[in-house]
Amino acid sequence: ATSARVEQTGSNTSGGWDAEAAMMRATRCLLFVGLARETAAFLAYQSVIPNGANVKDADGNPAPGVGHILTFGTGDRNAFGLDFAAAYREWSEELCRKDSDGDGQSNGLELGDPDCLWQPGMEPQRTIDISHPGDPKSLTLAAAVPVPAPSSTPRPAPTLAPTPVPTRQPTPVPTPAPTVVPTPEPTPAPTPASTPQPTPAPTPTPTLAPTPAPTPQPTPAPTPGPTPS
Repeated sequence: ATSARVEQTGSNTSGGWDAEAAMMRATRCLLFVGLARETAAFLAYQSVIPNGANVKDADGNPAPGVGHILTFGTGDRNAFGLDFAAAYREWSEELCRKDSDGDGQSNGLELGDPDCLWQPGMEPQRTIDISHPGDPKSLTLAAAVPVPAPSSTPRPAPTLAPTPVPTRQPTPVPTPAPTVVPTPEPTPAPTPASTPQPTPAPTPTPTLAPTPAPTPQPTPAPTPGPTPS
């Protein structure tokens, strides 16, 4: 009976170990899958920022998880990771000129794109001395490197273009003074003709009746006297 109980106890213990081991394997698989996804994600993000695969931490060690607090890109985001997410995970001029970690150096300067001209697929302006834009202890010395002076090859003097002969402007024809049109005098309103007063008919001079000529009296014939006997 004692041996049977020992055998049963060993069997139960072995089954418990198997279950625990199975759970541990499942947990490890889930962690591995999650880690693989996050690793694939930040590896993809490395190609959308200049020198994404060349970033070094303050100790000079590679820091592939540029946007995360942990070096290998898991866990919470650092200041640069938050700004990168706010920029829709794209390298923009605003994100380039921003100083995410507050160390006095812009993100573009730390990542080798001080003039903010880089685009995906281009060669960054600088590929060495790359610092971490999310770690205030990580600084680049590139800011202290003077820009090389341009070559002293003398530039050819520009060929002076001949001075064009000024085009003679035609003598402007004087504009004749406008003829002053005399202001017409207003036509006087016609004076209404006065109604002529009727000329009084001349008073006719009374015609004098002709004085009748005196009728001559017949001269009486002399009466013959008696003839004397």
